Amino acid sequence: MDKTYNIMEFAKLMGTSVKTLRRLDRGGYLIADRVLNNQYCYTDEHAKQFEAANKQRKHDDSVYRKSLPKDLTKMRF
Repeated sequence: MDKTYNIMEFAKLMGTSVKTLRRLDRGGYLIADRVLNNQYCYTDEHAKQFEAANKQRKHDDSVYRKSLPKDLTKMRF
């Protein structure tokens, strides 16, 4: 059986904030299991999903940046 984490433990493990995890859950991107009193509960499987999604997001960001003209990549918006 997978180890379970509460939202604070999982946020520290993944290097993100509790607020981000709540947004991901609300948006349907990383849906947490719920335990007694409707508390968030994450497992090792959620960690794998989070890592995969984060890797894909970073890849998508790098592709987007490479497609911009060089003078725009250094500008801040």
